Amino acid sequence: MAVCKSNEAERSLAESQHLELGGNDEETNESLAETAIQDVYFPDGGVNAWRTALGGFLAFIASIGFLSGGSVFQSYYITTTLSSSSPSDIAWIGSVQLWGCFSFGIWAGRLSDKYGPTLPLGVGTFFLVLGIMMASISKTYYQFLLSQGFCVALGMGLIFTPALAIQSQWFLKRRGFIVGAVMSGQNVGGKYIFGRFIDPSTNFIPFN
Repeated sequence: MAVCKSNEAERSLAESQHLELGGNDEETNESLAETAIQDVYFPDGGVNAWRTALGGFLAFIASIGFLSGGSVFQSYYITTTLSSSSPSDIAWIGSVQLWGCFSFGIWAGRLSDKYGPTLPLGVGTFFLVLGIMMASISKTYYQFLLSQGFCVALGMGLIFTPALAIQSQWFLKRRGFIVGAVMSGQNVGGKYIFGRFIDPSTNFIPFN
C-alpha cells in the first residue's frame, strides 16, 4: 500500500509539474508573439507608404477595373466586330479573364514573396498591355480569345495580388481604410473610365 501511495504521489507531482511547464510555454509563446509584433515597424504614413496605396489604386483601375467593364466590351463585340459569334461564345473572353485573374494571382503571390512585388507587377504589366494591343488588331473570335482573354488574364493575375498585398507592409492602424481605398479602383475603372471610353460606340449608358 505504501508503494502504491508513493507512486500515486510521484505521478500527481509529475502531472502538476507538466501543467506548470505547459502554462509557462504558453505564456512564453504569447510574450514572444507580442514582442515580434512590437518589433515590426509600420510607418502608417509617409511618402513611400502613400505611394504604395496610390500605385495599388491605379493598378486596380487598369486590371480589375478592366475586368469589371467586360460587359461593355461584350456589347461592343456583339454589335460590331464579332457580330457573327453568339453572345455565349463572346462571354468566354470575360470568363477567361476572371479565371486567370485569380488563378495566376496565386503564383503572383509566391513570386512576390520570393522576389518582391516588382517582378510580378512588371511582367503582369507587360502581358496586360500586350494583350490589349493585340486585341486592337484582332479580327476573328479566337484572336480575341487569345489576346483579350488569355494574355490579358495573365497580366491581371500577376498584377492583382502584389498590388493589394503591399499596403499591409506599410500600414497597421489605417490598413482597413487603405485596402478598401485600393480596391475601390476596380469600381472607378469598371464603371466610370472604361464605360465612358466605349459609351459613344455602343450607346451604353453606364450611369443608369
